Amino acid sequence: MSELLSFALFLASVLIYAWKAGRNTWWFAATLTVLGLFVVLNITLFASDYFTGDGINDAVLYTLTNSLTGAGVSKYILPGIGIVLGLAAVFGALGWILRRRRHHPHHFGYSLLALLLALGSVDASPAFRQITELVKSQSRDGDPDFAAYYKEPSKTIPDPKLNLVYIYGESLERTYFDNEAFPDLTPELGALKNEGLDFSHTQQLPGTDYTIAGMVAFSVRHTAVCPI
Repeated sequence: MSELLSFALFLASVLIYAWKAGRNTWWFAATLTVLGLFVVLNITLFASDYFTGDGINDAVLYTLTNSLTGAGVSKYILPGIGIVLGLAAVFGALGWILRRRRHHPHHFGYSLLALLLALGSVDASPAFRQITELVKSQSRDGDPDFAAYYKEPSKTIPDPKLNLVYIYGESLERTYFDNEAFPDLTPELGALKNEGLDFSHTQQLPGTDYTIAGMVAFSVRHTAVCPI
């Protein structure tokens, strides 16, 4: 729903400015910048979702802020060049559309309305919401109750019984347990799943979206998932 609202606001801003706003360099630059930001955000969302399946999340931030050595970046150079050229074409088309009636006198009201609609399209876009939540989760203060409830773990376990094994199945999908779709693909894991408690329809908490973060959160008994 937010995608449709965001796109509708974007189109309304373009049409109002192109047909009613008239000529003014400052308003043109401001409106084009915000509309361009809308385009960049949505392309970023599309590219991120291609890799994560979950839009812009912690995995994207972690990947972009750490070394990309071994990530196979070279095979994405050509698509990246295509995206840059596409962005240039979109900006050029937007600029041409917005300046079609540049010989008409400037109208402050329509210019302001177009800019507000452009800002609204950015605010309503899923990409902006995801980035906002991601920034909040990274800058949020820690729980003040942590020190009160944290207990220093014992370095030795009296009378240990080594019978607990954690299996982290990266990229393991629930559909792999479907014997009709994948006959005998995971017989042993499927048996373990059927014997124990099986949780589904869960959502990861902020900061635990990528593999290592989820493993660390689970290992230190931080709730990695919560029911939705």
